[in-house]
Amino acid sequence: MNFLGGDLFPCAYKQLFNIDCPICGFQRSFILLINGDFIKSFYTYAPLIPILIYLLVCVVYIISPSKFSKNLINNFGLGVLYIVGCNYIIKAFVYFLEK
Repeated sequence: MNFLGGDLFPCAYKQLFNIDCPICGFQRSFILLINGDFIKSFYTYAPLIPILIYLLVCVVYIISPSKFSKNLINNFGLGVLYIVGCNYIIKAFVYFLEK
């Protein structure tokens, strides 16, 4: 079953600059994850799982602020940004090596 397979939003950043943006691959990776293809999902966009975990932690924090400290939320968010940034740098480096 190919859930949402053809309903992807186009990346405006990629259309403007002809290079991937820092979150290019998120939609495809999420759809692969929903369809149960965890390995392909990871290879398509590795930061997906940390982003989803961070979003879940933020929702839990909004519902019950006593579960997590604000400092933990901020530090975890910075860690996720670091992972996204590293992923983008690696992807850009590989892209320019292949050209």
